Amino acid sequence: MKSVGNRIMGIMLKALGANEEYEENMLKDHLFSSEGALQLNSYPSCPNPNRAVGLGPHTDSMLLTILHQNDTNGLQILKEGAEWIKVEPVLGAMVVNIGDLMHIMSNARFRPVYHRVVPSHMRHRFTFAYFYGPSPDYVVAPLANVVLDAPRFRPMMVKEYIRLKYHHFDKALDFVRL
Repeated sequence: MKSVGNRIMGIMLKALGANEEYEENMLKDHLFSSEGALQLNSYPSCPNPNRAVGLGPHTDSMLLTILHQNDTNGLQILKEGAEWIKVEPVLGAMVVNIGDLMHIMSNARFRPVYHRVVPSHMRHRFTFAYFYGPSPDYVVAPLANVVLDAPRFRPMMVKEYIRLKYHHFDKALDFVRL
């Protein structure tokens, strides 16, 4: 999963305007050195799914989340205008969500995906999520020489951001904005 995350990050850096030399420097700077975290999720079927929460609305903290889901619906993303959209499972495909740290590093060019999981009334849902991100001591900030606008976020260690997210949940990014 780490190599998949590295490839996706390389593509995203290029989308931000980075050249290969910049990407190599990011590799040397240990941005891509994290082992990430793998989380297995189980959402049992629920006879009355309107009265249950599979996983409440949130954004993920790390750079990327690479998600594999079985063939049971449940993942939904919030579209602008407050409409929840189903993310239909596709056999053999994975879902990639942008996280808060990528939002910071891209200086808000990439937006984190606000999502939730609703239980199915008929089928058990299984997923595994790989949270791809730098080590806790890595200082995350808008990427210099790539993001040409004035920085919108202050630099901070990943572990400091995780602490903010723990205490302030979806308001954590507000504490990092300049």
